[in-house]
Amino acid sequence: MGELDGKVAFLTGAGSGVGVGIALALAKAGAKVGLMGRTRETLEETHAKIRVLGGQSLVSVGDCTIRDDVNRAVAATEKEFGPIWALVTNAYQAWRTNVEDITDEVLDLSLRGCIHNTL
Repeated sequence: MGELDGKVAFLTGAGSGVGVGIALALAKAGAKVGLMGRTRETLEETHAKIRVLGGQSLVSVGDCTIRDDVNRAVAATEKEFGPIWALVTNAYQAWRTNVEDITDEVLDLSLRGCIHNTL
């Protein structure tokens, strides 16, 4: 039995990078995982890796900066698996630039994951 058997986790940014690793770790520990991200193809790849491990996950495509997208994804996860026990807000948007070119507004938008909606 895994430490998270019977638990449900919801993860943003689940289609790439650290998000994939977090999703796989949650599934290996026994959690059912709601996967949210902006790109269906990468989320489906994460979903397939979880299935290979014998885990369960649900793909929800959406933008975590849009409340309706998050509400829809959370509702779908809870309908499929039950109440969410853990939330991992992994989604993050950044870009390479010189430190001296970063304004307070750009830093705030980056930390909130909103760059793609405003620039």
